[in-house]
Amino acid sequence: MPESFSQDDLEQIRQLLNIVSENNLCGLEVSQRNGFSFAATTDAGLVQGASVYAAAPVALPASPAVTSAPIAASKAVSANRIALKAPMVGTFFASQTPGDPPFVKVGDTVSPGQTIGLIEAMKVYSEIPAEQGGRVVEICVKSGQLVQSDQPLFFVEP
Repeated sequence: MPESFSQDDLEQIRQLLNIVSENNLCGLEVSQRNGFSFAATTDAGLVQGASVYAAAPVALPASPAVTSAPIAASKAVSANRIALKAPMVGTFFASQTPGDPPFVKVGDTVSPGQTIGLIEAMKVYSEIPAEQGGRVVEICVKSGQLVQSDQPLFFVEP
């Protein structure tokens, strides 16, 4: 069943989208289960979120609070990590079909050119090859998630 948002919710979503745009965040997910909740994704694959119950207004964080601490922490952790990024906008799929095992898992070693996932755009599925080889240390997106061009899908260590 599709979610329906009130006019107030839609205005709050517009404000959240402005925050996403102003802070160069990669995405925004909004849901209305047990209240109004959102999550903004950074290019480092980290997610910041908040839940706001229907009776309360959405408290919009100041721009630095959305990005400063998580990105600084991720840079320290990711000094030797390389992002394998989405080459296009579309829906990411971790496996060939829903019942199949994922192309790669954390701990797997990938080679340049190896298929690491699929992206569906306009009913066309494209294999996503690894641009770099290494050991997968982090999966940044879920299967079925909309991704943007250059958004990290995985992090590998050479």
